[in-house]
Amino acid sequence: ERLANSTLMEKVFFANSGAEANEGMIKIARKYSADQYGPERTKILTLKNSFHGRTVATLEATGQDKFHQNFYPFTGGFDYVEANNIEDLKQKMADPSVCGIMMELIQGESGVRPLDPVFVREAARLAKENDILFMADEVQTGIGRTGSLFCWQQYGIQPDLVSCAKALGGGVPIGAVLSGDKAAHVLQPGDHGTTFGGNPLAASAAKTVLDIVDQPDFLADVKDKGDYFMNSIRALNKRSVQDVRGMGLMIGIQVGADKVMDYLKRLQNKGVLALKAGTDTIRLLPPLIITKEEIDQAVKAMNEVFE
Repeated sequence: ERLANSTLMEKVFFANSGAEANEGMIKIARKYSADQYGPERTKILTLKNSFHGRTVATLEATGQDKFHQNFYPFTGGFDYVEANNIEDLKQKMADPSVCGIMMELIQGESGVRPLDPVFVREAARLAKENDILFMADEVQTGIGRTGSLFCWQQYGIQPDLVSCAKALGGGVPIGAVLSGDKAAHVLQPGDHGTTFGGNPLAASAAKTVLDIVDQPDFLADVKDKGDYFMNSIRALNKRSVQDVRGMGLMIGIQVGADKVMDYLKRLQNKGVLALKAGTDTIRLLPPLIITKEEIDQAVKAMNEVFE
């Protein structure tokens, strides 16, 4: 109820992880089209350089060739659109076998790359026009990470399906699929299931997380701290820093493929934990309760490490 009321969605299915939530969205999109149009509309579009999970289906949904190996055969039924390329989007969406399009609003795994709002809005418009379900993968961006409860709320769209996990449980395993009015009644008893989804421990943890995120000014504070963090890194004026991008407290620092691993190790030695994203980017995903004093400590370490 809390999730639905905060997002204008109607129903929520609880699972145990982000990959399961994304699998749930895929199943709902395919069943919606099967119910409405018959069994021929089965294809899911995702974006090149996306990441959607590590199950066999969500690996295939991931638009990166490096993940499409070692675990053959994959499930099929996916095609990939070049991010921010509206012509490629239109061409792929015109395929009559397409039943859904799934995207991360910020491509985290490939380098913390926010999508162009014009592209996202056009994808949502085409999906609605062609009765294709628009699915927002918010496993990494959801529950306050970008300064709004969900990142799609900053793009001026209303998805048919939204997945989330990770932050929703505050460390307790949980995943969820939020369904809007078009998709809310697709799954009927017996169509889908879960062993541990929505258990009392996970649900209580999620409710506590939402209690915190819903506090006055919490999300505005995330935005403010994210801007402060990115501007502080830019102000270092280091020649190795090619770009600083992100939204809220999801930040990418592009430093070059030849430097990223060395910088990550040296930052770790100074007490700053970060991740590699793509081939050349440092990804920062600090706790949403980080203070500006702690941000200053991290930036000081970067000043000592970056060239």
